[in-house]
Amino acid sequence: MAVNSSADVTASGSVVTVPSGYYANATTKAVSAGAVSVPAKTISVTPGITLNSSTGAISVSVSSSSSISPSVMAGYVSSGTAGTVTVSGSSSMTLTTKAAATVYPSSADQTIASRYYLTGT
Repeated sequence: MAVNSSADVTASGSVVTVPSGYYANATTKAVSAGAVSVPAKTISVTPGITLNSSTGAISVSVSSSSSISPSVMAGYVSSGTAGTVTVSGSSSMTLTTKAAATVYPSSADQTIASRYYLTGT
């Protein structure tokens, strides 16, 4: 029968291997604890404004990206995994244009349509 000691017991990740045999003394083996650090977070935003000089149209756009990278140190971590999560998206909008409007002084109500960008002179 093999006589074993704590030197024969191994720990790798979440597995502790205890070979069969006789242990003359009580044996223990510590498994180093893993740790998770605060994730690194990166946010990138790119705004844009474009003016079309021939039509007068104004376009506004924005795109963004967010990346989170958690970090796990060596050792046993009971659950979860590490990796990078990236979320991105964009949006754009163009203002509706309308030729210049002429407004004459008058006692009558006059309406200039809303949600239009007036072009011209």
